[in-house]
Order: sequence, then C-alpha cells, then structure tokens
Amino acid sequence: MPINCLVCGEVRNNKSIISFHRIPKEQVLRKKWLTACRLEEHCIKTNSVICSKHFRIDDFDETYWPQRRLKLYAVPAPSFSSFIRETQESPSSLPSCSNALEMLRSPRYVGDFKAEHFATPKRAKRRLSMLTDVIESQRKKIRALQTQNHRMQKRIKSFRELLKDLREKQILNEYAYEEILDLLYHLIIC
Repeated sequence: MPINCLVCGEVRNNKSIISFHRIPKEQVLRKKWLTACRLEEHCIKTNSVICSKHFRIDDFDETYWPQRRLKLYAVPAPSFSSFIRETQESPSSLPSCSNALEMLRSPRYVGDFKAEHFATPKRAKRRLSMLTDVIESQRKKIRALQTQNHRMQKRIKSFRELLKDLREKQILNEYAYEEILDLLYHLIIC
C-alpha cells in the first residue's frame, strides 16, 4: 500500500529524496500540526504522514544527515500547507511541490550545494552552519568507528593469544587451533 502525504498527496517512492513524517501522538504538538495543515482529527489514521516539503529547512535536525529527521518540536509551515489546501480543488493551478520549494529545501548531499544556496548572507550563514555541523557529526562518527576498530583489534589479539596459550598447554590440539583461527579469519573478513 503506497504512502501518501495527507496535505499534497505526494506518493513515497524509492527514487525520491522526500521524507515522510508521522503525525505526532503528543496532543499539543499534534494539534499544532493539524492546525498548520488545516486537517481535522477524524481524517488522521495511525499511519498518516506529511512529506518533508511542508517543513522549513530549519525544522530538520542535520546531525542525522543524510537522513532527514525532524527536530523534536517542528511544525509544518502553515503558509504552504494552507496554499495547498485552498488550491486542492483545482490541481492544475497547483505548482509541483518540487518546483515550489526548490529554494526552500536543503540539498541532500554536500556536493549538491549550488551558488544560489549562498546568495544572501543569511543563507550563506545557515548553509555554512549546516556544513560545519555535518563535518563535526562526521568527525564524531569517524572517531567512534576508530575507537570501535581499536577495541576490536585488541579483542582479536587477546583471543589469538588465548588460543596460542591453549595450544601450548596442549588443551587444544593443532587441528582445532587451525579451525578456530580459520573461522576467526572468515568472521573478520565478512
């Protein structure tokens, strides 16, 4: 069953960079979302979603980049949502969401930035801030992976020393020793 945006009807597909966000269960935030999108409670189902086109760039938490996660108290932009609802009767007058929000959407990858994303000082500052956050996030991930790798190397080394010690004490025969090392080798590679 396809997932559709409640506001504009955008359909989720694998090729799209649009993310879909469930309507929150917390009542105060839920009411804000429904008001901003001009929706009524009886229209909402448990799997109802709103697409990322209806949120501002600042509503997304870029620390999870390239995933598009909403900040905790993000609310859809009411102006665009109301425009969609008012023009829903005449879809021909409705511009495609991708064109209408081209300048509002944040590029998905660092390489997708263009000159117009830095056209004004405010945009440049916002993009630069986002990029520094992305870089810092990536550095943290790299450090965590390096630490994890170092710990794994230490575990492998101690495991090999244990196997060697068991073989020297003749608790483990040569065949079992070779089989365990071979298994360990395949686990490390795969």
